[in-house]
Amino acid sequence: MNGFLCVYKPPGPTSFKIISQVRRALNIKKVGHCGTLDPAAEGLLLIAIGSSTRLLQYVTIEPKIYHFGIQFGSETDSCDLEGLVISQGGHFPSEIDLSKTLGHFSGRIKQVPPLFSAVKIAGTRACDLARRGVTPVLKEREITVHRLELVSCNTVNGTAELTVECSTGTYVRSLVRDISRACGTYGTATYIKRVQIGRYSTDDSIRLDETPDPLERLISAKEIFRNDVQIEFDRSEIEKIFQGRNMYIDSVSPESSLVYATFRGEIVAVLRKIEVQWYHPETVLTTKIV
Repeated sequence: MNGFLCVYKPPGPTSFKIISQVRRALNIKKVGHCGTLDPAAEGLLLIAIGSSTRLLQYVTIEPKIYHFGIQFGSETDSCDLEGLVISQGGHFPSEIDLSKTLGHFSGRIKQVPPLFSAVKIAGTRACDLARRGVTPVLKEREITVHRLELVSCNTVNGTAELTVECSTGTYVRSLVRDISRACGTYGTATYIKRVQIGRYSTDDSIRLDETPDPLERLISAKEIFRNDVQIEFDRSEIEKIFQGRNMYIDSVSPESSLVYATFRGEIVAVLRKIEVQWYHPETVLTTKIV
């Protein structure tokens, strides 16, 4: 029981709770995911099960695409509706001013994560410090915004809906805060929905409470890495890989840094290039083959 699931997380439960639900539904312990969603956020979680959890580090998780809403006029300590209002009375920006402001949030930019985030400070998550009444000092980090579009704007109610295509590590709540401040006002995220991770979207996802047999929607590791270099090895070669021996591979481009080793059509190991045409087993999924 190995592979990947695209699961739709509803607003409310934590990402960890969704993982627990998958464990119970499939009766399996090894479950992991690419990218946490805030409890209030919803959307796509890409989940690995079984030995495929060892492949999470290689999964292409960009671009990530989110739909989100802004309520102008106030700002909370969490930058969403879950937090306490810390600033209010800001004006509602015009659609023209908002559109112009969005132009400054393109390409490589810097942002400070929200106070309530999983960023660790001296081993403690910022959100845990904030809940204790301690204001954590968070450092700027560089992110990339590939695309930021205004979908709709209601200047009467002071609301807007946007779509962002961004790099991993981007905090949409911080983006809401910074866009609002750049407009000379305050703003809070009203909803956040992740609709895409890499080439997978919410269209590929299942809802756990509506899917009797999630395994029917299991995506093989071979499919997840279909655009990468995969080489089928025979039994004797695979046994050498399992022993940690370097492999000379001349059938791939010298530029290929990773090779996914398959046996009988299934990925069983990942090899990384150490010198020209020589590859070392970096990750082994199993040492048992039939």
